[in-house]
Amino acid sequence: MPPRRPPTAFDEKQLLVASRRKCCLCYYLDGRQERRRGQIAHLNGDRADSRLENLVWLCLEHHDEYDGSTSQSKGLTAAEVRHYRNRLHTEMDAIGPEPIAKRDRTERPWHYPLWQVANQPEMFAYTVPGGMDGVCLIERINIPDGRIVVACMQVAGNPGRSITNSIEHICAQICARFAIPADRTVWLEYYDEPHYGEWKLVTFKKILLSCNFSCPIWTPLTESMWKNLGLRPKSKIVRKGLHYFSPIAKQLDWPTEAISE
Repeated sequence: MPPRRPPTAFDEKQLLVASRRKCCLCYYLDGRQERRRGQIAHLNGDRADSRLENLVWLCLEHHDEYDGSTSQSKGLTAAEVRHYRNRLHTEMDAIGPEPIAKRDRTERPWHYPLWQVANQPEMFAYTVPGGMDGVCLIERINIPDGRIVVACMQVAGNPGRSITNSIEHICAQICARFAIPADRTVWLEYYDEPHYGEWKLVTFKKILLSCNFSCPIWTPLTESMWKNLGLRPKSKIVRKGLHYFSPIAKQLDWPTEAISE
């Protein structure tokens, strides 16, 4: 067995702050959301590999279960533990530096069902530091190769900061709200206004373990980039009554029923 190599003090702090000492398996499998006594576990089982992306905070019981072996039942897998760890870190980052129970109700993220109908964008309310919270349209498209396209669209009537100036917060809150892996997501930005009207791809120079996005880069979408996604832009966003209809044509198999997970 290789000698144990402890994580650096900086990485240990990052992990503990991101998880708030909550066990991700307790949180999502057992419904226990309080802080737990626990230990730092290595996802790949290699105690010498103490890179931040290989670490997870688990309670003592789940740590023993994860490190143990069983011949009769299927044990916890690295993939599912990694999924719940990323989901927990994203959710903790989205609700801010204080436990949600101690925060004012007006500071909580909005919770309501979204992405239930294909080809129909939904309203999304986002929060930003210092106030000036806003509302935008979002549409989710699941690409056959496993990527998830999220189109973020600014429409008339947004009362707060623009989607461009809020994109890091919007992306983090969408990942947290819908448990979307940041490394599988393709972010598109669009303004439904006459003097804009250009689709852009948004990438980030850095995405921390807790899905804290930083250093965004905007790149105009070319025809070849659209083709790579299996999509095509339409002329504009269409609204009929209370419903918006997608400004993106799908050149791939796409459901017409509910697509929520």
